[in-house]
Formats: sequence, structure tokens, C-alpha cells
Amino acid sequence: MKDRTFLQKLAYATIPVVLVLAFVAGVTLTGPVDAAPSQEIDITYYSDASKTEIIGWKLFTCFSGTYSSGETSAYFDRYTTPCY
Repeated sequence: MKDRTFLQKLAYATIPVVLVLAFVAGVTLTGPVDAAPSQEIDITYYSDASKTEIIGWKLFTCFSGTYSSGETSAYFDRYTTPCY
């Protein structure tokens, strides 16, 4: 009878430890969650400082989508629109 009581005590002591370790492993392995941006960002890229020839664009949407086409450069216009 003493063996059964010892095993029950061991099980009651082990279960919380296993649960805590599983929780810590789950939090550690999943990593941080990225929040949705607070604004939509539209970037237009130009070939030079005169900004007369568009060579590319990039769009970051309110729903965490990223779309782009063409090339990037040091010459760009950036427009933002709040997400509602």
C-alpha cells in the first residue's frame, strides 16, 4: 500500500513540472508574433534625383501583405495611409 501512495505522490509532483516545461517550450519555440502595421505604406522608386522615371514600387498593406515590382533605388517617395 505504501508503494501506491508513493507513486501517487510522485505523479502529483511530476505533472506540474511537465506542464510548466511544456508551456515554456511552447512559448520559446513559437517566437514573437508580428502585429499588423498601423499604416499602409506605398513607396515609388525613381531612376535619379529628378524623379521623372519610375523604376519600381513597393506596397506594405494594412493586412501584413507586401507587394512589389521593379527595382529599388535611393530616390523614392513614400506615402502612408492610416489603417482603420
